[in-house]
Amino acid sequence: MTAVALVSGAAWAQDAGRKAPPKMDLGLDLPSFGAIPKTTELTKPKADDTLQGPAATPTGSVYTLVRVQHAKAFLRTPTGAVPSGAALQTIGLSGKPLSTEKFTTVLRVKCPQRTGASIALTLFDPRGEVFMSSSGELSFRGTKGDEIDYTVDWDPTPCRASGDYQLQVQIAGQVLGTYPLKLAEPTK
Repeated sequence: MTAVALVSGAAWAQDAGRKAPPKMDLGLDLPSFGAIPKTTELTKPKADDTLQGPAATPTGSVYTLVRVQHAKAFLRTPTGAVPSGAALQTIGLSGKPLSTEKFTTVLRVKCPQRTGASIALTLFDPRGEVFMSSSGELSFRGTKGDEIDYTVDWDPTPCRASGDYQLQVQIAGQVLGTYPLKLAEPTK
């Protein structure tokens, strides 16, 4: 078995008594590819599971969740969104690998001051890890009252297992509540 040694162009030229090959300059600032210093540790960055709103609650604005409801689809009516079928207490899982069925969540939010704010919904799995999330803006412009509906259409998402999940709702960076949501495989 023969050993092969990798040497740079200059070392090769010196060992062979030849002229070193010319260096190519591409005009690029390339990083140094030296050994990693022993003082530097390589660590995997931890996921940031906390959601923070872009701004604190505007002074004097009070937000209240009037209703959190899940369904396959909702219809808009003059009095707000209503499920087009039965409201869902359990979201179905199907396929291999498992994934959620498409569903919609509607939140009814009340704010007597009619002040817009950021809103974030986060669905946590039974282990407390973020499973799905959505964010947006509440806007009371064009509404006649102090309540509005905020709708999120959830696309099918791969899932590890069925179980009890938690939907957390934040408005203007403040958690207004956590609501249970069950994900279950269909019975055979």
